[in-house]
Amino acid sequence: MPRTLSSTYSPLKVKPTFSWVIGVSLFAIYTIGLIITANLPISIIIRCILVSILIIRASIETDLHILRIYYPWSIKEAIWDQQGTWFLKFASGINCVATKLLGNSLVTSKLVILNFNLPSSWWLHSLVLTKYNCDQDTLRRLQVRLKLELIDKHQFETNQLLIGGKSPEL
Repeated sequence: MPRTLSSTYSPLKVKPTFSWVIGVSLFAIYTIGLIITANLPISIIIRCILVSILIIRASIETDLHILRIYYPWSIKEAIWDQQGTWFLKFASGINCVATKLLGNSLVTSKLVILNFNLPSSWWLHSLVLTKYNCDQDTLRRLQVRLKLELIDKHQFETNQLLIGGKSPEL
């Protein structure tokens, strides 16, 4: 089990808020998708089904990542404790411990997408964070800790390979 750098930091509380920028971005993406789908050279029935799916998905995404009101699985708050465990609070009021932060999470200077796997759900739970829906200091601290965790994990795996007598692949 790798020793993580999380144990040297205080718990980090991430509480996303409403964001017009994310809302306008989602609206633009789904509008473009609807326009393209409506103009596809396919039968009208298939086109209507695809348009319906896009509209339903747009409403779900809007609530999951912007409003956080209607869907009970919308993440209202995430806490990363000193042991590296993530605690999630959902719109339904349920608190849950995430089994792990998935490797397909994205960390850039302007956008952080955290994907969680929960023990009681097969559904992927995502938390989208930007400077527009999260406190900038909290976002910066989160980005730094995530990058340090990745470096620490990589060094541990490299050391394990060296201890096991194998050379690391570059």
